[in-house]
Amino acid sequence: MQYNEAKTVKVGDTLLIKQSNYRSTHVLEITHNSLYHTFRFRCTDGEFYHKELSLPMPNEKLIQKFIQNPTTRVYIEHNTDNGEWQYHVTVEDSDGFWLDSFPTIEEARAYINKNHLKMANLGPHIEGMCCDCIHKGPCCDFSENEDCIHHKADGSCWIGLGPA
Repeated sequence: MQYNEAKTVKVGDTLLIKQSNYRSTHVLEITHNSLYHTFRFRCTDGEFYHKELSLPMPNEKLIQKFIQNPTTRVYIEHNTDNGEWQYHVTVEDSDGFWLDSFPTIEEARAYINKNHLKMANLGPHIEGMCCDCIHKGPCCDFSENEDCIHHKADGSCWIGLGPA
């Protein structure tokens, strides 16, 4: 955020941390140094200078920032509670911010490919070990994993480590 924008921020406001995938944080205290034209914000997630933060922005603008950033990593989240829109393309380390939702996993993968996004490495996935085991159970009943996006024809549920 620019210096003039920082002047408008008040204690209690919500800001976005640029280096943490625009994760939101709340302002607890503000220190202004008019000599050096800097603001330092003590927030719920640490202390930041004004250039390390961003004002809140509409989701559409944030989506474009993620798509245009070559370091953005995403994963496909399967949500059975959302009716027909069950597959979300979610940004890694973003407090669950998702770019778009789709009724099928194939459409979610096509969106990722179309926008040249990189898949997050959610390891440590181990060949033959089910996702339930990786994510702290209940585990090893392959019938539990039928809805998993990593479900294989043999019933196992895993993805191998890819390049980071």
